[in-house]
Amino acid sequence: MHLVRLTCCLALTLCITTFAATDFKVGPDTTVDSLAVCAGQTNYLVSWRDLRNGPSTPRITGTVVTTTGTQIPDFPISDVGGQPVAAPVQRATSAFDNANYLVVWADNRSGGAGIRGALVSPQGVVAGGHDFLIAPVTTLNNNNPQVIFAAADYCVAWQDTPAGSSGGTQIFYTRISFAGVVQPVVALPLNSGTTSYNQSLEFLVRGLDAEVLLVYQDLAASPAACMGVRIAADNTIAATAGVSQTLLFKREIADNGFGVPVAVGYDGTQYIVLSSFGAQIDSTIFQTRFRIDGTVLRPAGSFAEIAQGATGLVEDVFPRGIYNPSVSNVQITPSIVNNTATSEWLFLRNIKASDTAYHIFFERVLNDGTNRDLNPVIQDSAQQGILNGVVAAVIGTQYLIVWQDGRRLPSQPSAGGNIYGVLYDDTQLGDVTKPFLKAIARAGPISGVAPLIVQFVGDSSSGAVDSFGWDFGDGTSVATLSPQHTYTADGTYTAVLSLRRFGYQLHDFIRIAVGGTLLGGGGGPAQSTAGTLGANSSGVNPYLLVSNLVLAADYKTANSDQLRFFGYFDPSNLPISLKGTSGVLNIGSNTYAFSIDSTGKVVVPSTGAKIVFNINLTSGAFVVSTTADNLAPVLSAVGAKNETVTKPGKTITIPVSFTFANLSYQANVTGNYLATAGKSGRFNYQFAVKDQGATDAGFIHISGAAAKEGGASPNRTDSFGVTGTVGVGTTYGVIKAASGNWTIALGNYTESIPVNLLTTTSKGTIYTYKPPTGKKTGIVVFQYDTASGRFALQVKNIPAEGDAACGLPLTTATANRADMAFSVTFASATGSDYQSSIYVRLARKKSGSKSWVLR
Repeated sequence: MHLVRLTCCLALTLCITTFAATDFKVGPDTTVDSLAVCAGQTNYLVSWRDLRNGPSTPRITGTVVTTTGTQIPDFPISDVGGQPVAAPVQRATSAFDNANYLVVWADNRSGGAGIRGALVSPQGVVAGGHDFLIAPVTTLNNNNPQVIFAAADYCVAWQDTPAGSSGGTQIFYTRISFAGVVQPVVALPLNSGTTSYNQSLEFLVRGLDAEVLLVYQDLAASPAACMGVRIAADNTIAATAGVSQTLLFKREIADNGFGVPVAVGYDGTQYIVLSSFGAQIDSTIFQTRFRIDGTVLRPAGSFAEIAQGATGLVEDVFPRGIYNPSVSNVQITPSIVNNTATSEWLFLRNIKASDTAYHIFFERVLNDGTNRDLNPVIQDSAQQGILNGVVAAVIGTQYLIVWQDGRRLPSQPSAGGNIYGVLYDDTQLGDVTKPFLKAIARAGPISGVAPLIVQFVGDSSSGAVDSFGWDFGDGTSVATLSPQHTYTADGTYTAVLSLRRFGYQLHDFIRIAVGGTLLGGGGGPAQSTAGTLGANSSGVNPYLLVSNLVLAADYKTANSDQLRFFGYFDPSNLPISLKGTSGVLNIGSNTYAFSIDSTGKVVVPSTGAKIVFNINLTSGAFVVSTTADNLAPVLSAVGAKNETVTKPGKTITIPVSFTFANLSYQANVTGNYLATAGKSGRFNYQFAVKDQGATDAGFIHISGAAAKEGGASPNRTDSFGVTGTVGVGTTYGVIKAASGNWTIALGNYTESIPVNLLTTTSKGTIYTYKPPTGKKTGIVVFQYDTASGRFALQVKNIPAEGDAACGLPLTTATANRADMAFSVTFASATGSDYQSSIYVRLARKKSGSKSWVLR
């Protein structure tokens, strides 16, 4: 046994309790699949596809299990001539309307393929003595029917081939009354921007009154998108803020990407969708919230870390959970009792203990993220057999957990020979003994040009383990906690750290970006972004700020002039490697071209001025300078001649354009010209220096930033400090309007300052915001210099998690580089709002740190 340690003491043991309740066989000894369970008022309906008479004569069969474990004899649900098709595991194919159950399935009987259903009483009687057709279908290989009770009737949804098409998958849905009357079928239209059908039905969940949220994956989108569709009581799609299908999150491991949905719920005010990147990649569960007003609140960090075994079963990839909306008087730890109603998620999992033994376990997590079972508990007593397809339902504080079980078959390992279950009292205290197993993956550098040498670190993980190791994502792996690895080819790699204990595993991953075409400059591409960039007023160039332009003419010696062009790019739009990039600078009539070859060397034309180009890819600061130059044509064309010009000098305007790495800038730069006839002349522009000119391009630039995570879960907070410059062309600062607001957005946080709270002295140029006495949340400091456009901002104690999270990744997240969208909208004396936006690029001071700095 290996002991992993850094942040906590060594664990001498970390055991899974081998059995916590008494499991029992449900129904007869028979071959089964397509298992489902549904809770009634005082009993549970367990249903399955029964193959006791052979694979050619399947039946949907059920039994009723009481809260004490008593069962009635199993009974057929589908008709004798039916041919029910196997359904995917862990899908909700039965629901209860407070009087009867509705069971649904796909069927291929001789009378025609279709989605069929049957109403079943709590006594096990099929209403009318037969099943009924819900809708015919064209294909039967991927129907995935699901059902939910929605206050006044049932909502049933399934997949089929789109009308008039030979391929693709479209979702269809309908409503069914208590008496089994089926409303007209509705076809779910394409998601906006998608041109082909590849819809994957994931969940139905009842919302307010009779509304149903349908959650599906649009696999035709790139990347795949998880969408939410609200179905009204009249079976029409209810538009939210004018949008009929809402993007909840993307499947990619990038901006707004949180994997695949694994559980859904409704807490009375909003829908909650849990998702995962995949149980064999990362143990993190994310929580996305979809409000009734259409607002989508995406995760700022992980909601829970849930273990899963590697069994080779379909559940390995995206195992599911169920939502229990009301849990009271729950013992959390030996010293904490939750006496208030809250909600809980039950995550159902599998492990493979040996070549012939599989087990079922679960973890319970409250909706505030509290894990009641930090060390999972096995729920079965099986000594052999494959146990899979686990599902559960809840009545009050009692769960019935059932699964397909192969323990009683003679050859091993075998599956699907029986159904077993356990009644679990949810008031039982879970095992929260510490240190529990936790995987924490760290690495650096995580972006760069091949060959990229990366140092991986896994010793921040905790708990006692049987084995551990890294899979680097490029076909190689090692059984070492802190290895070094070299990536030799361009690409984006997912490196996975795995900790294994008694058959179950926890995973954490980190993304490695290798390749010169990636954007993000020396600080690397963002791993997480928060907020959306706002608009930029006409004339504002957010990509480049010109800080200094000097043209020094030597009137004594020909071709001895010098140029210096200095400024700042927005680094988020620069490549992480300059190899293969090129630039063209035009100063008046002079053109300066250069490129960076495959070795990183600057290549310039062999004739004309000597050009030097330097850039700091992290800060974006750059300089283009020349020697042996001839600037006389440029200066002469704008009125700067070989003459004597004494102080205060002559105002000169020179047209400038610069193109580099697909970024472009164009402005008229106004500066000061001084000269001595026959000797020298000098044009000089310096940003925000009195009497040294200006440009006619608006600007925004971040010069400094820091962030700090604070507070304790579930009320963690973030604080920020940001400095920079933002302003208009021809001058610098924005002059405030007589009324209105100055609005600042940082990530998902927005706050407006009434202009009457921006004060200045009679001779001063600096607006100062004076917050109300005692204000400790939101903007507490804001200063803006109208003479230079420089600003200083402090935002304190804004939410880091929950409904209004600002979006900075928490320390529980894998992101070490985060971009926070920064946007301003200033009510201006010109009569129109001034708008500008850019990303504040942050990086953790070190892996796992709560402190962030500008990268």
